[in-house]
Amino acid sequence: MRVVTGGLLFVLGFAVPFSLLGLLGGSLSATLQSRGWQIALGLLVAALGMFASAPGQSHMFSVFIPLLSVDLGLAARSGYVSAAARF
Repeated sequence: MRVVTGGLLFVLGFAVPFSLLGLLGGSLSATLQSRGWQIALGLLVAALGMFASAPGQSHMFSVFIPLLSVDLGLAARSGYVSAAARF
């Protein structure tokens, strides 16, 4: 009987928290389905992406910023000289 009780408590110890997390996630998902929330969170993701790829950030995509600045004509204003132009 002691093994059965321990086993049930073990199963309930996982079932209850994960069921509550599922309930919380489902209700949060239902709340965020409105168009306003989708636009706001989309803008947040875009802003964080631009922040992470800024020239001063230590991020793998920041290597593309100088190349983009050359393509957009911003390099002359920023004083950036590409490695190819130096030779």
